[in-house]
Amino acid sequence: MQYPYKAWILMPSFKPVEVEFVKQYEAFGERDYGDVTNKGKLMRRDEIHATKSEAIKVGHERLAKSRAQIDKLQLGHDKKLEALRKAEA
Repeated sequence: MQYPYKAWILMPSFKPVEVEFVKQYEAFGERDYGDVTNKGKLMRRDEIHATKSEAIKVGHERLAKSRAQIDKLQLGHDKKLEALRKAEA
């Protein structure tokens, strides 16, 4: 990788933002962990995307995974609530 370069990340709000990366993060053990932005923030390799559309796609995948986890929790909650209602009857 040649530095500096620009790539896309998702903010915590899931807004895609183009940022400039200035160097590779040098971790103990020389593992390729990620890159450092021009503001000094470390971004993991899986958080850096070549294009805006790729960042958006990853955002949709993360939200779908999160929705599946919520649905699973809701199902368990509904079963427990039903058990309590049966016990009340």
